[in-house]
Amino acid sequence: TRTRTRTRTRTRTRTPTPARAARGEAMSAILGNAMGLIKRAAPSKRYDVGGYHVKFLRDLAEGGYAFVSLVEECERGPPRPSRKRKRRFALKRMIIQSKEQREEVEREVRALQHVQHANVVRLLGFHERQKQAHGQTEALLLLPLYEKAVSDDIYRAHGTGRAPFTEQMLLHIALQAALGLHAMHASGLRHNDVKPGNVLLRPREDGRRGVEAVLTDLGSAGPARQAVKSRLEAMAIQATSTPTLSLGLSLTPIRTPTPTLARTLARALARTRTRSRTRTRTAPTLAPT
Repeated sequence: TRTRTRTRTRTRTRTPTPARAARGEAMSAILGNAMGLIKRAAPSKRYDVGGYHVKFLRDLAEGGYAFVSLVEECERGPPRPSRKRKRRFALKRMIIQSKEQREEVEREVRALQHVQHANVVRLLGFHERQKQAHGQTEALLLLPLYEKAVSDDIYRAHGTGRAPFTEQMLLHIALQAALGLHAMHASGLRHNDVKPGNVLLRPREDGRRGVEAVLTDLGSAGPARQAVKSRLEAMAIQATSTPTLSLGLSLTPIRTPTPTLARTLARALARTRTRSRTRTRTAPTLAPT
């Protein structure tokens, strides 16, 4: 004789307790506040800068109170489908909240407008606007788009046992950076923040092999020479500077931190030569630049 047991499944409905309901409401409030902050912090989608009308695509970098975004040229009015290839730029947004930040923005804009050279980044447009949400002033600098900085390849090659650049490419980059510095010094300005992260690279526009290198981030630029009234004042200035480039009588040069870039390039060059010796005994041929 077989005995069949029938099991009944009963669905139990839990009645939420006041404590569980309160936790759910608190979590919903936290998520809502977080999403509100994200939406308020998100940049505006479109900008008018120096005759260019561009739209935001994505963020590229940020540091301090400055943000660099990838933007694309667009038409005014509602978006319309177009097969025409649109130009892309880098948009530097700087929040102005203090007198020091205002002075840095003005220094960078003046330096970019004053120095016109192929190896110094070009200012395409400048505009200031008031952010209604926070009542802050935002400076917009529209710049050409460059793919990467020298520091990107150095960091990428670190620990891999390979050189970040070939010897010829490294010398070509160093020459262009030096030409950009020379143009600034000839215009009476010093860069004051030369480093691999402030040397940008992109392929040559004429289609030839090689890269174009430009100096960027001129917010710390200042006069190349400064008048001093005494030897003590000159010594105080030199004590906070790197080695001088020249020495005048009544004017003392403000020394620029070019050794930072020089040492970095020298180390990269040394690694390149070490790798090349292990592969071949023939030294590479350098084309004239």
